[in-house]
Amino acid sequence: MLCSEIEGQSSFSWTVAFFSNSPDRTGLYRYYHTETSALTDDYPRLDRLSKSGLELLQSERKLDDPVTSRTFLEMSTGTIFTSDPRITTQILSTRGVNIRWFSLI
Repeated sequence: MLCSEIEGQSSFSWTVAFFSNSPDRTGLYRYYHTETSALTDDYPRLDRLSKSGLELLQSERKLDDPVTSRTFLEMSTGTIFTSDPRITTQILSTRGVNIRWFSLI
């Protein structure tokens, strides 16, 4: 799947910036607006975390976590996610993304 299928075609003024002060190169991605210099943790094309009923948690990275691991709390249920629950196949499908399933053998 091409990134443009997820993000859509438009003049998108946001870019991704990686921030790390850690010797093990762990860190986080933030989104940077190239025209206004605004910086945000929320992916600009998705609903804001607060609108989605989510909170970004500070958590210690475990050895098997990716270097850019993020943990989310669904405030209404207390459910903790280690991936962004706003980007599921069901949600992407409702946004018009053509989901293609495949198997690696």
